[in-house]
Amino acid sequence: FPSHDRGFKGDITLEVTVAGGKITAINVTAQQETADRWANAKKVIEEIIAKQTMQVDAVSGATISIDAIIKAVQNALEQ
Repeated sequence: FPSHDRGFKGDITLEVTVAGGKITAINVTAQQETADRWANAKKVIEEIIAKQTMQVDAVSGATISIDAIIKAVQNALEQ
């Protein structure tokens, strides 16, 4: 399911793959965050997949980017 939300520097666009009722992959297709901010923010993707929830811990210095990832995943799952 494709989706996007506004990050700190621009839109973060991603695709969420669901199989067997579980999130199996989140592939970011576009983002404009700084390298440091993105390095911190993308950690939440692995956490969402591992925990199967959007209730994950934010990383300092990437809160806006992480919120955008979470919202984009939620939007994709609502489709």
